[in-house]
Amino acid sequence: MRRSMLVIGFVVLSCLSAVPPAQAATAAYTATVITPAPPAKPFTVIDPTSFSGWDVSMTPRALYRVYHARPRLTVACNLQATGAFCGPTRTVVDSSGTDFKSQGNSGTHIIEASGRLYTWGTRVLDASAGVVCIDTNLPDTTPNPFCGYTKMTGTGGAAVNGIYGTVSNPVQVGSKWYAFNYVAGAPSSSATGANTLLCFDFATLAACPASPISLGIAGTFQPPWGASYGAPAIAQIGGNIIISYITSAAAITCWDPATGAVCAGSWPVANARANGYRGAPFPVLDTAGATRGFCLATGNPADCYNVTGGALAIPFGLTSTLRENHRFNGPAVILGDRVYLANDVYSKVQCYDFGSAAPCPSFPRPITSIYTVNADPARPSCLWVVSNVGVGGSSAVTPMDAFTGKECDSGSIRVLASPVISPAAQCVPDSYTQLAILSPDRTTYTDGAVAFLDGNGAPITSIADRPIGADGTVDLTGLNLNTAAGLPQFLITLNHPTTTTPTAVTTELSWNGADAPECNPPAPPPAADLSLTKNVDVSTAAAGQTVTYTLTVHNAGPADSHDVTITDALPAGLTWSSSSPGCTGTTTVTCQLNTVPSGASRSVVIQATVTPPPPPPPPTTGPTDPTLTHQLDATKVEAHLSVVGPSTATQSATCPDGYLATDGTVRIDHVDGGTLSDVSVVSSAATPDGTGWAGTLTSTATGQVQAKVIVVCLTDHTTATQGHDHALTVSDPLLEFTTWSGPGAETQPLNCPAGEVAIAPSYTDLTGARVTSNEPTTTGWQFGVTAHGPGGGTFSIRCLRSTTANAAGHHHALRLIELEDTLTVDAGSGTESALTCADQAKGIVADYTSMALSLGTDPQPKTRLFRFHNPTSEELDAGIGLLCLEVRTGGATTNSPVTTPTEPTSVTVTNEARVTASTNDPSPGDNTATASFTATSGPAPVVLLARAATVTTTRAGDTVVSVRVRCNARCAFSARLLALANAGSRIHLGDVLARGRDRSRAGTTITVRLRATHGAGRLLRKDRIHRARLVVTLADGTRLSRNVRLR
Repeated sequence: MRRSMLVIGFVVLSCLSAVPPAQAATAAYTATVITPAPPAKPFTVIDPTSFSGWDVSMTPRALYRVYHARPRLTVACNLQATGAFCGPTRTVVDSSGTDFKSQGNSGTHIIEASGRLYTWGTRVLDASAGVVCIDTNLPDTTPNPFCGYTKMTGTGGAAVNGIYGTVSNPVQVGSKWYAFNYVAGAPSSSATGANTLLCFDFATLAACPASPISLGIAGTFQPPWGASYGAPAIAQIGGNIIISYITSAAAITCWDPATGAVCAGSWPVANARANGYRGAPFPVLDTAGATRGFCLATGNPADCYNVTGGALAIPFGLTSTLRENHRFNGPAVILGDRVYLANDVYSKVQCYDFGSAAPCPSFPRPITSIYTVNADPARPSCLWVVSNVGVGGSSAVTPMDAFTGKECDSGSIRVLASPVISPAAQCVPDSYTQLAILSPDRTTYTDGAVAFLDGNGAPITSIADRPIGADGTVDLTGLNLNTAAGLPQFLITLNHPTTTTPTAVTTELSWNGADAPECNPPAPPPAADLSLTKNVDVSTAAAGQTVTYTLTVHNAGPADSHDVTITDALPAGLTWSSSSPGCTGTTTVTCQLNTVPSGASRSVVIQATVTPPPPPPPPTTGPTDPTLTHQLDATKVEAHLSVVGPSTATQSATCPDGYLATDGTVRIDHVDGGTLSDVSVVSSAATPDGTGWAGTLTSTATGQVQAKVIVVCLTDHTTATQGHDHALTVSDPLLEFTTWSGPGAETQPLNCPAGEVAIAPSYTDLTGARVTSNEPTTTGWQFGVTAHGPGGGTFSIRCLRSTTANAAGHHHALRLIELEDTLTVDAGSGTESALTCADQAKGIVADYTSMALSLGTDPQPKTRLFRFHNPTSEELDAGIGLLCLEVRTGGATTNSPVTTPTEPTSVTVTNEARVTASTNDPSPGDNTATASFTATSGPAPVVLLARAATVTTTRAGDTVVSVRVRCNARCAFSARLLALANAGSRIHLGDVLARGRDRSRAGTTITVRLRATHGAGRLLRKDRIHRARLVVTLADGTRLSRNVRLR
């Protein structure tokens, strides 16, 4: 049996005879096909930028576009899974900082193995045209992912005086990438490269030896129609390159890369309509999908030519189906005997089926402001359409099924036989035997079915759908799957999966056919073999202690593994502290390793702080008395806050005696001599004793800012009933100090134990960012900030137990209800919206999420009024929420006797991580790894008390850093201060800034003095380093760490 495995790439299907010729001998064949799942539904790329890309290059992880018709070369990245941006769009400049202009039709090409994205650019510094390299292996936030420029013309050989460059769209023949360098007002010149065909070879990553290529065109080139749009579009037709131009008149020429000369025949051909007004020429095929010639995209049958430049007879209705389009429209996509073409004049994707000499069923498909149709390198039946949506539009990139015209995510996965069965007529299968679903595993879906389609995607009506058997197979014996439309397609539907949707479906197709070498399935590509190991540095850790996970990926396979990603969802009991560069997220940490070569290993480190284990299970409850309840009360207190001129001011409001602070706000009312954007809330937090609220405003306005600090207060005991009351149980503050290094979104989660809810969400000393989300989670609270530069802040919550303390042998439940709503904040204006609790309830904690400026809330206190201002030119959404507490408790619940534990509670914390990649891995069983330790509620052996460290200089001139540490047990330890970022030319991330040793007896607090290292002393003395990480290592190897401010 002949076996093969194939990871599908883009293929051109060929129509085959319905009846194969007789064969002297037959053989059994089996081939495996891996088909990625369709994009998620709905797939949306919202791009507010006009001229938002021309074509798309893809890896299994992402889509890349270079914005077209732009004065600066800008690249955008979107995730294939969701359409969300990978990171900010980035402007690419060369190593000296010189700009490139993008082109009117900014084509791209990516080499997946290296992660290098290529595009044509014109460099402003020397007016040259060439190929720009963009490194997608770098983090998505890297400001300038430039990795090289191959100059393809002489200095001054490219047009740079317009808004953008005039190099044409690129086309590819084999490994060679061609583009025409159109320079109006100049003749063709091989010396300068003006008005020549440029060639870049991906095999050598250099200019082709013959480039620039003169096409023998005489005269001065004239601006094409609509000269501001750049060069006329070119096309690759049957291996030849078709180019339109204007000298004394408009004309077309043809270049044959195989001979290195103008195509044989009567080229060039004069045609007044070849003036750059329309898009790229499109191919004319025969009924078997072979190229016969081409047509200009003018809608005129007279503009169709054969390979020698003569007139071409075309099928009826061709030019009324593939109609005249716009000069921004790119080359056609060929799929079997079908041709797909973008048409911006009619805002449609057009399709013509040369096999049936008719328009394709389900087409044309409307798409507004369309540029190009692009083939999917991994899903043969999926097309990607790029369009210009502008501000407020829909999707800039749309996946489309090539046979239904619908989105590729129509619920089923289409598997084609053509990638593994040879298109040669003698290789048409005599019979098919089986289709097996190898993955996902049969246990992960309840049932499924396979539908049978012909090569054009139409149902084979004589064959009914077949269910997938219990072993994951479908018997094909006796089915006549050969049709005049070519090799079959299989539409696989998996119903009600019990696990997450698979990222790909692996199928094994078996058939019988001619025993001939040319009929063998393609050889399988080399595979990678990833494995993941995970270790934690301690076996037991107390609350507040930092644990360190080391995760290592090894590739034991013969092939490099691409788009390697580690995903680690931190379990309950851990709060993220830090992670290696390239890792993002705090609740779920995602580390992009990009490519792991064959035989190589890559490691990342994740640190997390242990949170207290949940309290012991509540005592067994006895009978309840619903008639016995108690009352609570909530109120608010406010204080006026005024900031005069550019300065900072602080104010606080204090609850009445017997009340605790559950929430607070800084409400901005009015700004004189400036705008609301000139005011920043740098602190909004509960006071240390938990009975008030303090707010700090910083203003850059020249006038006065009027604001209020408002605190929401709740009684700390219920009213007395039947001679007793109940206390509310509120934790001490849970604090986390975090930093960020630059622009982007950051989050800080804080977790409460089970049975408790977060109250008093607070932040202090906020720098380099503003809070854009302040919202509850299922386990506590999460703060979100949008950073505009380096900075940090301290975030905290308290936790309120959802039952009262015990009294008189019973306790009561607190009745908590969450409200939520969404609203739109109009561009350039403000809005207010309210949430109101039900009768007998009052709002105790508010939350919000919005990119609009939050101006604070107004507690009333049953109703909470939210205020936002939108300084941008676009509508922004906001989400608001309110936690309501009924002022009457639930009924009494009697406590059964319970023994109070005398030992600290402990739990086992198990953390699982997973590694994934776009490269095939035949043995994924070792792609997950776990590590466990025991978390205890007892005190940590050492507590790092201070969030700040003091830098001083001794009389001897030594630089010393002092920190306060408390030993709960007799301890001896070493301490190091590590750099959180590069500083000067000698200090890099992770370098030791200072070190020291100390010891102490149990129950004492000491000041530990760390001596600065030689390279860091001067920077510390001159206040060049503001934050660092303190790491304390005990004698038994236990480590604790935290970020500290240096002062």
